[in-house]
Amino acid sequence: MSEKKLEYARKMTKQEVESFYSFIRKTQDDKIAFAQKTLEDYGQKLINAYHEFAYKIDIEFLNTKKYIAFARQCFREQRCECGLKLKLFTNHYNGQPFLGCPDYLDETKTHKSWSYEPGENYQFLFKNWLTDIIKSLDLKGKLHTKYLLAFYEENGLKDLQLEYIGISSKELINRYTNINTKQKAFELRQVEFLRNQWPNVIYQFPVKYKYIGDKERSCFIDIICSDDETICIYECKTSRYNVNNEQMQLYIDVVRFINNALKINKNLKIDYITEE
Repeated sequence: MSEKKLEYARKMTKQEVESFYSFIRKTQDDKIAFAQKTLEDYGQKLINAYHEFAYKIDIEFLNTKKYIAFARQCFREQRCECGLKLKLFTNHYNGQPFLGCPDYLDETKTHKSWSYEPGENYQFLFKNWLTDIIKSLDLKGKLHTKYLLAFYEENGLKDLQLEYIGISSKELINRYTNINTKQKAFELRQVEFLRNQWPNVIYQFPVKYKYIGDKERSCFIDIICSDDETICIYECKTSRYNVNNEQMQLYIDVVRFINNALKINKNLKIDYITEE
């Protein structure tokens, strides 16, 4: 049972649902317009920032590549990064043998002994490269990475992540959209399946609600199924790791509140449907 108390909860009207989605569309249109204005105002600065970042990242990439080659050599020759040959020690806690530097107490040198051969991983250098450029010009919240990447491509500038390590920034940015598309398709498959199990199935049940002391909010419950005795709330997730118990508790609260207001006395059940 949630500790928060609802002041009210009710099914949204058709007009409210249309207004909600209209607001979402307008918000998205406003973001695009704002991004276009930002690109117009900061275009040359963004291009300059790209070249500055490209220069710095090239140095970091080469230094990292050299370090990995050095670390691999240390592993193969069983040497510490300080240059000394590794020595066999015994772990005082578990009695297990391990290789370590015989001069590890000398803090004037860099000590690291590799127990495995390091792989070539440079993704960390480019993971947030577009965001880093946006932050460098204090444009966080004003410009989305996908618009900045499109701007660079339109101006003949390369995707640095793709150029150096073969991973497309565009594909990574679009991953969220792809996840949403996959989630939607999964939900619709479950709706069709549940229609063969329940006499009444509602998809994306729209609710307007307000907790005491909080502002009015809206939510859309994935699937609600019912018969003469039971109402079941289904929450669909493409992965079991995305299960959100707090979100499910909200759905329980609002459905229970609506049932009480309408004097509906049915058993309330919940279930998660996960793809993997």
